[in-house]
Amino acid sequence: MFGIKPHRLYVFGAGPAGLLAALAGREAGMDVAVFSTPDLSTGEPVKSQLYGCQYLHSPIPGYAEGPGDVVEYRLDGSTADYRRKVYGTEWNGAVSPDEYGPEVAHLAWDLRAAYDKLWRDFLPDIVPTQLSAGNVEVFYNDRKGMVFSTIPAPTLCRKPDDHKFTSQQIWAMGSTPYRGLPFEPAPFTVQCNGNDAPHWYRAANVFGHSTLEWPVGKKPPITGVVAVSKPLGTDCDCRTGSRRWHKFGRYGAWRKGVLVHHVYEQAKAVLR
Repeated sequence: MFGIKPHRLYVFGAGPAGLLAALAGREAGMDVAVFSTPDLSTGEPVKSQLYGCQYLHSPIPGYAEGPGDVVEYRLDGSTADYRRKVYGTEWNGAVSPDEYGPEVAHLAWDLRAAYDKLWRDFLPDIVPTQLSAGNVEVFYNDRKGMVFSTIPAPTLCRKPDDHKFTSQQIWAMGSTPYRGLPFEPAPFTVQCNGNDAPHWYRAANVFGHSTLEWPVGKKPPITGVVAVSKPLGTDCDCRTGSRRWHKFGRYGAWRKGVLVHHVYEQAKAVLR
């Protein structure tokens, strides 16, 4: 596949996606270095603080194994109403109710437990570095190296004035041990709501962590709600012509619907 087979792997980002990419590289026998944003006060690499309900949709050998826990998806209203409520009339892409339903054996594995173990195993290989479009060229030019980037694609865009990054802003509230949500579904349930009222559109409760989400323009008059921007798509083609540079994960690829475990599967496929 390569004129000079890469034996070094540079992974940008030390969140779950980045460390799963690093795991694939380590399993392929590569020398792996992970680059993470440094803490401004300590200079140490920053571990991602996972917000609300997040989980793995597929097992990861050695990190998230077993049969998985069954997650039930429920829908109030129609799928079309849900799509319009969340994305408006311009969006016609797939949404959760299209993909998951009572007939789908949807399983979950504990992302936080897997990430904690990955962090412990890869911490010696994590380099605190603030990455930018300008200072990554040294990795791009290393012909014996390969780059797997999981950090937000706009960060590494060479032509930010020419390229478009489409995202969707929502409002979200994640549970903590000290505060409940205005609505919380049963354990291991994702509730999608396409009705006009209540205004929230998605509620999830898996592995004891919950999230409640509202569309843009429907921020509830309560505290603890934060703005979240979700990637939808981009026309940025920076570095996509190189077989040694790959953008993985929802934020690396800047694409809707990308799940964390996809990074591990895609990285393994690239390294075969």
